[in-house]
Amino acid sequence: MISGQLIDNIDVSDRAPIRPPFTVDQLMAFIGVLEKGNVTQAAESFHLSQSTVTHHLKSFQQVLGLRLFQKVGRNIRPTDAGLELASSARVAVKAMHDLIDAATGLSKVESGVVRIAASQTTVSHYLPAVLSDFLVNRPGVSVDVVPGNTVDVCHKVAMAEVDLGLIEGPLATKGLAEHRLARDEVVLVVATTHPLAARSRVSRRDLLVSRYLARELGSGTELIAEEMLKDVYHLVSRIQIGQMDAVRAAVRAGVGFAALPRIAVQDEIKAGLLTVLPIRPHSRWIRAIRRSTASGPAAEELWSLLRNRHW
Repeated sequence: MISGQLIDNIDVSDRAPIRPPFTVDQLMAFIGVLEKGNVTQAAESFHLSQSTVTHHLKSFQQVLGLRLFQKVGRNIRPTDAGLELASSARVAVKAMHDLIDAATGLSKVESGVVRIAASQTTVSHYLPAVLSDFLVNRPGVSVDVVPGNTVDVCHKVAMAEVDLGLIEGPLATKGLAEHRLARDEVVLVVATTHPLAARSRVSRRDLLVSRYLARELGSGTELIAEEMLKDVYHLVSRIQIGQMDAVRAAVRAGVGFAALPRIAVQDEIKAGLLTVLPIRPHSRWIRAIRRSTASGPAAEELWSLLRNRHW
């Protein structure tokens, strides 16, 4: 087993390759049991016997000198040490997948898989045009899109669950690379039939006697709404609706007011269905994010397109 002291004394910028004390099968067994919650399901997912996965898992813990799981009923749960190693293990497995994608890309032009996590605003109003440009001459490339709020997207990128992310709020995870794509604006809107729609000025009291329609916790837009409304955000009567489309529909029905991206409600504003309240909008950046380490060739091409696109 390689000791921690020996590893710490090695200059990582100029060191010879070190053979890890564990095998790929052992690492995959750890990830499989971590994700599935028990050995049986992990073995089924790998098309291996339970005894084989158990052996790999036991060997992995032995070479690391750590207990990574503990029994809880019929399932097993990761220990604190297991949780601590989980993110690094996922990054390692993702790196192996990237190696396979890179090799595939070299032997088969314009192939591979790109995994993207995107917040609701970006997945509806920014990502489609990018994917159209990216995929038009790349028929062999597959794209998996995972919707989520800004906090979720940052987490998935950091944990190597996806290659890239598009967010509408500030970075929620440290250590990620970002590129600013476009300026966006968050506005407070009501239905044109709502009593506030006719006001040339809207006071704090006006808002407090109305009802606020909220997105889900972790939404980049919701974080900005808190900045815009200040103490009113915590005092006003609210309905927690969640999804942006549902919030927009409730606003159109006259249920209350909401903070929404202008790009998401511009058609309703032009059609006279919604009115922007006379409260200063909040400008923000739509960002593309990634880990600092390289991804597969297809993901690298998409990142390059995002950086060079004129919005």
